[in-house]
Amino acid sequence: MAESANIASEVWNFKISNTRGLHLRFAGEIAKRAMKYKEDVSISDGTQSANAKSALSLLSLAATEGVALSLQVRGDNAVPALANLRHFVENYSEK
Repeated sequence: MAESANIASEVWNFKISNTRGLHLRFAGEIAKRAMKYKEDVSISDGTQSANAKSALSLLSLAATEGVALSLQVRGDNAVPALANLRHFVENYSEK
């Protein structure tokens, strides 16, 4: 499809810094924020990809502290969507 070549795509590589890894609350907060965007949002560990709009899908990555992940956003507003999600992940802390 020629159209897919024109779809904006942004990627951010990061490591899980949370000592509890990508646990249910953290995954749920990511999913809640990702659902605000119409863009396709996924997180990959290099071997499998998870729909970032689904906490259960994110949990399937079983990402523990120090695991390298890639956040990819595809769609018209990929740049601001990725920026907002990145800001959340970088500033996430257990309360």
